[in-house]
Amino acid sequence: EDSSATVDLDYNGKPLEIMGNGSTATNPMNPTIIDANSLDRIFHGKCGNGAWYVSITGVTLTDGCANGGGCTSNGPGGYPAAGGAIYHNCASQFYMDDVEISDCRGSQGGGLAVCAAPALTSVLTNLWIHDNTALSGGGGIVAHTTFTIADSVIEGNAVTGFGTRGN
Repeated sequence: EDSSATVDLDYNGKPLEIMGNGSTATNPMNPTIIDANSLDRIFHGKCGNGAWYVSITGVTLTDGCANGGGCTSNGPGGYPAAGGAIYHNCASQFYMDDVEISDCRGSQGGGLAVCAAPALTSVLTNLWIHDNTALSGGGGIVAHTTFTIADSVIEGNAVTGFGTRGN
């Protein structure tokens, strides 16, 4: 779904900066948590005209489901879209720092799908991507472009259908 009608925030062609108080990993007493309650993915980036800037920092993203109508199963057809928390399909500057992505589901990239070809600059640091599920590859992350991940932990993600890449 492309109209932000359920839970997801569709960003397209304009700068987006999300600045939270910290993820549960770095600020366990007072984190910023965005919980999609299995209704939809959390952020949906689509290509617009020209280059722009996306920055997401200091948040925990949880229980996202790339289905647009909610997830009710983990079988074939249960998650028809990629990127349970974030689907980023934009040639833009894309930054994430101090972000936890957990318990999300998608067809590919249970937590995060970066599908831009190519992104101008993508730097992901201080991430904790865990306990996400995909049907066919990239339980935690799937990428169809090149980007940098540094100082991050990617663990405990799973692929439940066909495919062999769990994290």
